[in-house]
Amino acid sequence: MGSVWLKRVLLALAVVLAVVSIIQVVRLAPVPAPPPQEENALLPALEPQPVQLEPPTPTARWTLGVWQGRVAVFEGESADPVRVMETPVSALPEADRSALEAGIPVDDPVVLAGLLEDYGS
Repeated sequence: MGSVWLKRVLLALAVVLAVVSIIQVVRLAPVPAPPPQEENALLPALEPQPVQLEPPTPTARWTLGVWQGRVAVFEGESADPVRVMETPVSALPEADRSALEAGIPVDDPVVLAGLLEDYGS
């Protein structure tokens, strides 16, 4: 009886050692590198597109800008303002100053009124 038991224990140990050895071999085996693929093979190739320049827009009906350091309204391409506000441009935030110095085109009288109210307060 003792030898049968001993044989079973030795067989179990042999199986455990075999499994552990297989696990170690699998862990240490180098992982094959994936086959080389073209860069971004899953994305469609992007061709350079020519730059599309927008056609010039017609002149705005009014332009909000700066005249003698104050917020002013110019009509069309006129160099003389049709209205000059008391608001000094220096009192406005930098972003507003930059926009006014570049000129803000306005075609809608309601939008113009709103901007004048914003810059006047």
